[in-house]
Amino acid sequence: MIASSTTTEKLTDKLIKKSHQKPNHYENTIPWALGVNRALRPKNLDHLWIKGLEIEKSLTHEQRLELAWLEVARDVSMFVWFEQTLIPMYMEIVAKASDQLHPSIRDYITVFAKEEIVHVLCFRRYMEVAQLPYYPPPSSYIEGFKQLHQIHPIMAVLVTLLTEWV
Repeated sequence: MIASSTTTEKLTDKLIKKSHQKPNHYENTIPWALGVNRALRPKNLDHLWIKGLEIEKSLTHEQRLELAWLEVARDVSMFVWFEQTLIPMYMEIVAKASDQLHPSIRDYITVFAKEEIVHVLCFRRYMEVAQLPYYPPPSSYIEGFKQLHQIHPIMAVLVTLLTEWV
């Protein structure tokens, strides 16, 4: 069995319990009926990636607003792709090493995969409601996350947690 400390077991048991107490639900996590007002800025317009470049000065307010929405679409698209990558990775870990994982680690990975599915559904629905395009990931993004399949299951969970916290 893959080693697990008492501290890790207590932490994963606590995380699993919290997840079951307050699970994300696709329909009621977000008030979808409100829609998305694309006339409002999705982020501070001073945070556009072109801030400080000469081209920024030539854009109208409407163009800067549209660029902000497109940047959000790009960022959400990459996040959705990341989440979609995690789901099969976690289920592969459980399928291949279930008998080697401590039950609390196995259960945590399974719960985490379930939550990732809900995240994907919610973010994709947000993109649809906001009428934003979905962008495919660059090939370098894909290659980087393929490496997660080759590391220890606990490290895969830690990398994912750290990435999501950031």
